[in-house]
Amino acid sequence: MPSKPHIHNLYLLYLLILSLSATPAAAITQYAEAPSCQIIGDPDIYGIGVRLGYYLTFFAGAIAVCSRNKRAMGETIKPINIIFCAVLIALIRNTLKGSFALLEWQITILSVWSLPTFLCVLIFTFGSARPASWAIYLLLSSIYLGLTPWLYWTRREQGQRMDCPVFKTWFFRPVSTGNRSSAKALKVLSILYCIFAFLFLGLAVRLLYKAVKGNKGSRPLISRLVEKLKPSSDGNDNGERGGYRAELLRTLDEGSGSKRGKFWRALMHLVMILGGGVMIAAVEKTIALNDIDLSEGEFGDAGQLIPFFIGLFTIISTLWSLCFDRDNAEDTHTNSGQEQGEQQANDLGRNSGQGQEKQCVTTGDSPV
Repeated sequence: MPSKPHIHNLYLLYLLILSLSATPAAAITQYAEAPSCQIIGDPDIYGIGVRLGYYLTFFAGAIAVCSRNKRAMGETIKPINIIFCAVLIALIRNTLKGSFALLEWQITILSVWSLPTFLCVLIFTFGSARPASWAIYLLLSSIYLGLTPWLYWTRREQGQRMDCPVFKTWFFRPVSTGNRSSAKALKVLSILYCIFAFLFLGLAVRLLYKAVKGNKGSRPLISRLVEKLKPSSDGNDNGERGGYRAELLRTLDEGSGSKRGKFWRALMHLVMILGGGVMIAAVEKTIALNDIDLSEGEFGDAGQLIPFFIGLFTIISTLWSLCFDRDNAEDTHTNSGQEQGEQQANDLGRNSGQGQEKQCVTTGDSPV
């Protein structure tokens, strides 16, 4: 059955057209004129509208994961890519213009990369998305991480003032990352980021190739692990432990009315919400610790409204999919059941052929 046009795509098309008229804010992250040590922030990168857009998108993806709606999970990647691309362009622009680069990148590495990546790992595990969407996200991530040596090795002190306090980030407690003692750690970290950047770039190229070849998506990772770990009918199983792991993964993927199934799914949901909450708190506390002034951009500006409405429409789209796209959910379960049935039939046919060959060898007859 052909699927209905998804309401989410209409919202994204409208916001992409609207974004063409958006003008960037005049401010970059920098100190106010001396002797003041007030930090003036850039609302285009971490203003309230941009932050809310990311937070709403994260919670939309979390709702999709908790409800096991694979289509809604896949659709969450699109708004993440749109905001990620816009913020990445603004980051590079500000760094070239002499902004307080290290502070900007320390804030955005949590909101722009860590929070969406945490969500994308869950979506990759339990849901599915088109290869093109994954390729774009991995390509943006490779660019973002690949630029960290440029930042940590050549632009680390850009925009800082020696007569002002060292800025701090927050991770359960205030941490000074702008002093010279952290320079070596940041440089080592940038090398690790580069390794991940090359890995992401290779995966992005591979997924783009699949997209060009017409591959519309693949089964969730957890479903493939269940298929790999479950005991096979020909006796070449993975042992009792492998069968237990397969059953546990199946419980997380499909849900279960048993106490064990409810416990593991509740634990997974709790870790997801707490992990995202810690990252959101780290962004907000870092902005508050450094008393960053974001008054240069108002919430009603296009640069704030567009990311906010992207996140808002993503929430609406997810709820719409949960309430009204029942036929798509049924098609997904039907296709999954058909794939499992075909796999079982193939296993049965293969085992039957092996039995006939053994019987022929025993009796000395030739197989027909």
